[in-house]
Amino acid sequence: MTTSNTEIARLASITATERAQELNAETQAWVDAAPGRGAGFLVEDAEFWAQSGVTTGLELERSLLVGGFSDSYKEFNGIRPRWVSFEGLTFAECEAQAERLLPTAAEWEARAAEWEAEEAADALAAEQAVVDAGEDALWAIQDRLMR
Repeated sequence: MTTSNTEIARLASITATERAQELNAETQAWVDAAPGRGAGFLVEDAEFWAQSGVTTGLELERSLLVGGFSDSYKEFNGIRPRWVSFEGLTFAECEAQAERLLPTAAEWEARAAEWEAEEAADALAAEQAVVDAGEDALWAIQDRLMR
């Protein structure tokens, strides 16, 4: 998803705290929309963001984009992409880099199917190990009784 130039300009004109408040309001609306939902919220303290070197809404969005990219890449590939640098890139360039390197929805679906198949195979193997252990125990008892 590419952010429009108008939205980039708007984000650059507001503080990180204001953007955190906007995002938290969106998150709260999502939580409130269905029972049982929960979510984490962003810090809304200006001093926190200043100490983090994040002062504008755009800097906050960039930080969230880069962090989200790293987390998603790791979840899909099992390794953090430490060799990918976002240093010195504009927000638009960061978005393009993330979109280029992240898997497509079809790739996510295929990987999820692989994970489900692996989990099912592991569960079946665990069940079989219990059955095998039970059979071994029964044979051992029978051997002792036959002596």
